[in-house]
Amino acid sequence: TPPDPPQRLVDLEPVAEQYGLVYEKSPLMTQRELATESIVGLSRSVEGSGQVAPAVYQLAFSDELGLYEPLLTNENPASDWQGDWYLVVKVEDQPSRTPELEEVRDQVVEAWKRQEAAQKALLEAKKLAEEFEASDQSFEEFFEGRDIEVITTDLFSRKEFPNGPGQNEAPLLSAGFGLENVGADFLDEVFNLEGDAAQALMNFDQSTAYVVQIRDRERTKNELRNLFLREAN
Repeated sequence: TPPDPPQRLVDLEPVAEQYGLVYEKSPLMTQRELATESIVGLSRSVEGSGQVAPAVYQLAFSDELGLYEPLLTNENPASDWQGDWYLVVKVEDQPSRTPELEEVRDQVVEAWKRQEAAQKALLEAKKLAEEFEASDQSFEEFFEGRDIEVITTDLFSRKEFPNGPGQNEAPLLSAGFGLENVGADFLDEVFNLEGDAAQALMNFDQSTAYVVQIRDRERTKNELRNLFLREAN
């Protein structure tokens, strides 16, 4: 049985004050929350010799990072611009379990209501998409006067390099172009749209139903295909 950790590791706030560092203790987080809602979770270890260092959200849920084991990380250790540094310590680790219904009844009811509302919203969006395609109005004209927000996004690709190409990192799904919580399936459907067609799509957390139409493309599919073949040759 391991001994209790020293107080200096249990509470890092005095150490942070001693060295003039910003101290923050996060709540318990799932791996997905750590990867999507935490800047520290996306920072990467500066230890090791691999081309792409593992991120905190990966290490925290593996055997490589034990409790009270300090880990030095950086926002972008492989780049000339490294950003902020972090000293990360995992102080608690709860194994996953299936809770009893009484513990989560309120959340289950709320999730069921949200799921039912999402299905109704998607049906309404499909109806609007069909009515729009049957009309001769523009997208803005069709939705004018309805209690529906019309968003025109910037041009975006299906995937992007967050730190620019050539940084020895894999491209990630595009984000931050104006639509909330859209994932791979959503983007696949968008990039398969042809002409002026409209389609109803739900984002991955089922919080919003969208009616989507492609307004403009930077290049046609034939132009993209020719570019690809030219670069390949």
